[in-house]
Amino acid sequence: MRLALSPTPDEERRLRDPVHQSGLSQAIFSGLREHFERFPPPASLLAWQRDNQRSPSGNEYRIQSGDTLSAIAVRHGVPVNQLKQANDINGDVIRVGQVLQIPRS
Repeated sequence: MRLALSPTPDEERRLRDPVHQSGLSQAIFSGLREHFERFPPPASLLAWQRDNQRSPSGNEYRIQSGDTLSAIAVRHGVPVNQLKQANDINGDVIRVGQVLQIPRS
């Protein structure tokens, strides 16, 4: 396997092309944006937006650190068993970032 420390003549020519540079920069930016939207740093604006996004009907909730099924049920005024049934949850295990459907009480 050859370790390329410098670009080949063809790569060098492309790297000097403004159209290619623009395409590279857009691809890098898109990749970074997608990464940080999927995995926002804690306490960042992107994390806040992810954690506070609501569905148009307002019947979804994204689980945050420290949440419990019983606390979520109380907050939304639904019985725990109804919340578990609506989300096909058999035990008491929930995951941060998981989106729950909140049934109408």
